[in-house]
Amino acid sequence: MSDFDERDLLTRELRERSQEVGGHPIGLDAVKARAGGIRRRRSIVSGVVAAVVLAVAVPAGISVTHTLNQPQFGPAQQPTRPSSPSPSPRHAGSVRLSFDQLSRGADPAISYLRGKTLVLADGQTVRLEKEYQEIAPLGSGWVALAQQDGNYTRDILDSTGRVTDSMGQALATLPSTFGLAVDVDGSRVAWTEMDNGRWNVVEVTADGRDRRSPANPRNHEVRAVGYVAHDALVYNSHDRRGHIEARVLEPSGRDVEVPAKPRLWGAVSTSQARGLVAGQEAADGSACWLVVAYETGETAFRTCDFGLDSFSPDGRFIIGTSAETDGAGARDLAVLDARTGDVVVRFEQPRDGQMYLGEAVWEDDDHVLAPLTDGLETEIVRFGLDGSMETATGVVKSPDYFLPSPIRFSAQP
Repeated sequence: MSDFDERDLLTRELRERSQEVGGHPIGLDAVKARAGGIRRRRSIVSGVVAAVVLAVAVPAGISVTHTLNQPQFGPAQQPTRPSSPSPSPRHAGSVRLSFDQLSRGADPAISYLRGKTLVLADGQTVRLEKEYQEIAPLGSGWVALAQQDGNYTRDILDSTGRVTDSMGQALATLPSTFGLAVDVDGSRVAWTEMDNGRWNVVEVTADGRDRRSPANPRNHEVRAVGYVAHDALVYNSHDRRGHIEARVLEPSGRDVEVPAKPRLWGAVSTSQARGLVAGQEAADGSACWLVVAYETGETAFRTCDFGLDSFSPDGRFIIGTSAETDGAGARDLAVLDARTGDVVVRFEQPRDGQMYLGEAVWEDDDHVLAPLTDGLETEIVRFGLDGSMETATGVVKSPDYFLPSPIRFSAQP
């Protein structure tokens, strides 16, 4: 398993946000899942927060896509909800995170994975041949990433969910790394794959052509993160000393590091609307995070209170979670102003709360969706920037206490 792979396991498997660092542990995902299960059992039996299993403060992998029920590449439509428009976002402050008296709202306006089932935004379902950790639309089908014993593989699926070759290329199962990137209008999809022993970033466009990363003479693993302005792709690689760095690959082939000062220890997300990149500060002992302009490196804000995740579609806001989290997953969710870092709203549990948040994604500019797990039961909850909360699905029951969440959203722009 490569550098990015272990970082993915430590965060995606334990915080539902992953980006991986080196080593070759055997069955690490199973080990971490078991550790999380033991911790949850103790929490429920004792009614108090158990000891920390693992603490992680590493960049969390974010990728971008659009709703999965669009059959072909083309202009993406903003997801809509069958309810009245939300009021303009205001600073809602702190809100208690609880299932108590939550009303049932509309179904999610984006697609999601539930075990071996893909639930589309229109309510239809597609049965898959295996369980995937990430999925994004590709032509009339999808590209999907599966994991076994800490190793990722990339499959191309047709519209029925069957693994197939497509688009005139041999795109069957290949070694890969976590991370699928789709631009905001759904016309480009990028991912990483290993072919003939070489790591490449592959970008497929609407006309089927692909673009690969530069020569990569040291053959370091690379990971697609997301798009910024002018179809430039942000990806993570390694410098000559082996440190993770955030780079920008432009359509012209120009390839440069994001000029942030201090440097970024890899990127976790991008805003195509505003040309922003979020990542962890590359400084010894630092657990702080930055939002910077991808062209100039100018810092919008720096925070040591939150780990940063994905930007809203319009780039005004960014998801954050407490910088002090444990291996069982995030226990709170915050939305920050992407220009200033000010907290717009924060959903927090009481100290003795035993719920855990899975991967959080933007449903639209004003709402975040996240799986919320209490014991063996998980529901998708819709969080509004105005401090509102409602459930968006029924209960999904798990047979055992395990990590990660049984629900995984399609990657979003």
